[in-house]
Amino acid sequence: MEDFIKLIYWCLKEMNEMKAWRFVAILITLIICTYLWKM
Repeated sequence: MEDFIKLIYWCLKEMNEMKAWRFVAILITLIICTYLWKM
């Protein structure tokens, strides 16, 4: 799961200029974190 977090972090870094994508990526990250928290 650590690799997955690194992948998300990399995506956020790479797409830093595209704010729309960044917003979507953050939203997805929050959803995944919430899902993992409930497991």
